[in-house]
Amino acid sequence: TAGDFIISASNFNVKADGQLTASNVKISGDITATTGRFTADIVATSLQADSGSIGGFTLKEEQILSSGSDAQFQLVGVMV
Repeated sequence: TAGDFIISASNFNVKADGQLTASNVKISGDITATTGRFTADIVATSLQADSGSIGGFTLKEEQILSSGSDAQFQLVGVMV
C-alpha cells in the first residue's frame, strides 16, 4: 500500500523493509545479492563464478557444460 513506502517518487520507491524499485537508474559500486535476474544485455569486463548457469550453459567449479549439445569445456591450466 502507499503507506508502506518511506521514499516514493514516480520512478524510485523504497519500502520500510528495504525493497527498492527504480527505473532508468545508473548504479555504481559493489552489489551483493543472493538471487536476481537480468532481462537485457549485460556488458562486463569480467565475470567470476564457480557455479550457476548462463545462456544455456551450466557452470561448475572447473567445467562449463552445454545443455543443448554434448559440448563440454574443462579447466586444464591456469590462465595468466
